[in-house]
Amino acid sequence: KRKHSEGEGEKDATERTNNENGSSEPEKSIKVVSRQVDGSNNNSEVRGEGIGELLIPVHLDIAGGANRFSDSFLWNVNDDSLSVEKFANQLCIEMDYPPSYESVIVKAIDAQIKKYEPLIQYKQNRNKEKEKWITDKNNIIAITINITCNNMAYRDRFEWNLLDESFSPELFAEIVGADLGMTKEMQVSIAHSIREQICDHLQARITGAVHKYEDDIVDQNDVVRSIFRSSSEVEDWTPSYVN
Repeated sequence: KRKHSEGEGEKDATERTNNENGSSEPEKSIKVVSRQVDGSNNNSEVRGEGIGELLIPVHLDIAGGANRFSDSFLWNVNDDSLSVEKFANQLCIEMDYPPSYESVIVKAIDAQIKKYEPLIQYKQNRNKEKEKWITDKNNIIAITINITCNNMAYRDRFEWNLLDESFSPELFAEIVGADLGMTKEMQVSIAHSIREQICDHLQARITGAVHKYEDDIVDQNDVVRSIFRSSSEVEDWTPSYVN
């Protein structure tokens, strides 16, 4: 199910890669599991967190017998209209997978949500400390992307402002994808990777584990002497999309 406006109904559980029995792979779209059920079927792309949303990146890669299910999506932990268990049940019904898959899907989603439990609790509390821990640190981080999808490899490194919520990973992936002629599947992977790195950085600040990501924090006190990077940095900071 994907993000939708108020009044829209149930979405398909996910756009997915389905390798069951050698079937073709439909293109994915960037989406949020919104978990609202009322019977209609509309799809919409995502531009980032909406009001009241708390999005956690989730990736499923489940294999069993002749079946394999792979998908990346955003789970809105603030929406309790449908449980993880019910989502897994609906997904298995749609994909015609055996009931034994349900527990595997639930375990995988729960583990990834639990990983970001400190970040989730902090954001849900929304207390005044939020301003302190965010503004007392350098807020520019280096995002590194190294993804291979359908024999195409995308490598990139760029700076990202943790405070700027006006530009989402999903929109970035969509723009880059249009510029470089990428598939939707690659765009989903890029957005997922960016969100994961952002969540890791924010959680590290909450838990006092910033040292794990020191190499990715851009020193904002450095004096910028040129709008161009030095020749020694160009290769690392230049996007590459090749077969």
